[in-house]
Amino acid sequence: VLSKLNQAIFQILIDRGYVEAGQFLELLQKLDSDFDYNNTVPVADRFREINHGIKDFSLEVKSVVLKDDDGVRVYYHGISNIGDDAVARDYGSRFTATELKFFFEIAVRLTEEKYLGTADIHRIQTHRGSVSETESFLSKLHAEGWITRNDSNYWVLGVRTHLELRTQLEEALLQAAADEEGQVADDRKADLQRLVASLPQIIIY
Repeated sequence: VLSKLNQAIFQILIDRGYVEAGQFLELLQKLDSDFDYNNTVPVADRFREINHGIKDFSLEVKSVVLKDDDGVRVYYHGISNIGDDAVARDYGSRFTATELKFFFEIAVRLTEEKYLGTADIHRIQTHRGSVSETESFLSKLHAEGWITRNDSNYWVLGVRTHLELRTQLEEALLQAAADEEGQVADDRKADLQRLVASLPQIIIY
């Protein structure tokens, strides 16, 4: 059972989807007026306590370490659904099957190429939507934190994709590299392993 303070922390993460580490500490300080907040307890220990209380719901607090355009490491915290049907539950009510397939095609390209322009996304061959439909879908992905824009206004993977969909993203990379018989050549597999190893660090508590 979560303490009232940990319930409040959990609610912050659920409501916001993810929170940058500095902003998260500011939000914790604001809880001091309502709860007996002990700021000597490390954030990691708080997250371990919360994870112990929510594991039966297939939820988990994780952090991801990203680099901004200046190469500075920035930490983000969020809630990840770790159940077997995570994708279905996360997307089922908001994205169609076609949109979900398109999103993973975008995510694979972004993983391999690091960034894409909107025109590049329009040219993804398997997508047959109109320009307006595609841009509306990109806006939805952006608003929910699955993709974002860098300082050069190119699309890059968003915090939520790194936090919540790492396993699914790795599977999508393998599927995209497979031949008609579902096999991945050894040299291509080695390239993918290096690519996966280069992805942002995920911290599990």
